[in-house]
Amino acid sequence: MGDVTGSRRHPGQIVQTALAAIIATVNEKYSSHILSPLTITLGDEFQGVVDNLDSIVSLILNMESLGRSANLPFRLHYVGVIGDIDTDINPKIAHGMLGDGLSRARDLLTQKKRRAQFQIRSTDPFTDNTLNNGFSIAEGLTRRWSVADGIIVNAMLEEQSDQRLEGVLSRDRSSIYRRRKNLMVEEYRSTCNLMHALAKEFDHRSGANS
Repeated sequence: MGDVTGSRRHPGQIVQTALAAIIATVNEKYSSHILSPLTITLGDEFQGVVDNLDSIVSLILNMESLGRSANLPFRLHYVGVIGDIDTDINPKIAHGMLGDGLSRARDLLTQKKRRAQFQIRSTDPFTDNTLNNGFSIAEGLTRRWSVADGIIVNAMLEEQSDQRLEGVLSRDRSSIYRRRKNLMVEEYRSTCNLMHALAKEFDHRSGANS
């Protein structure tokens, strides 16, 4: 589950249009891992069901990337929970389902105390603690970036060769190198890789689908 942070500070139409575009993209890209598609349940909230913990990490990081590409003026808040669903899983729209996993996710999403941008709850405290620390590092790194940095960061994440980025970013190699270092792009990449490795290990141990 997730929602838009501070959605009331932005025009509702902009929030809904941007969120719908991101959700449509990840639903298509990760269709083989989605059991019930990400669905906007309220104007600025969404929920869905996926097959394992690494899919949760993948969807979150990809939604963050899409937000940077779109130069979104707002952030998304995410809750990922491994838990039971007692009713049949709806493969067409994420409505009409009940279970402890969904209830716990809703409780985390709506808690009134200061929320972390990313919250993960699996069945293993070590995994939860380590993943949430990883997401905390990722959040700290992304908050160093301005909205205008988003497209540059995404280009650097997709291409590690500064030389090949010269034409893409219309900058010389030394300038790209300095920006990569100042924005700590490789540190962000490493943090994401560690989170994927941890989630995959949890899925392997728990027998989740891969």
